[in-house]
Amino acid sequence: MDPLYFVLLFCWHFWTCFEPFIGLWFFFYIFHYVHLTLEEYEEAEGFVIPVWDVDFNPFFPFEFYNF
Repeated sequence: MDPLYFVLLFCWHFWTCFEPFIGLWFFFYIFHYVHLTLEEYEEAEGFVIPVWDVDFNPFFPFEFYNF
């Protein structure tokens, strides 16, 4: 049998088994990168109270943080 068959089979198996985890990893990586970047910007501009951001929850609506 062609060795390429086993390579393609491995790639297909890896993608179908781990694609949800890869997607979640990219989602949280990008989300946390954006959050930390915005946090640094807010601290540099001086309009953030750090205590408000301690319990940051990405699934919680942002408008509830505007006390």
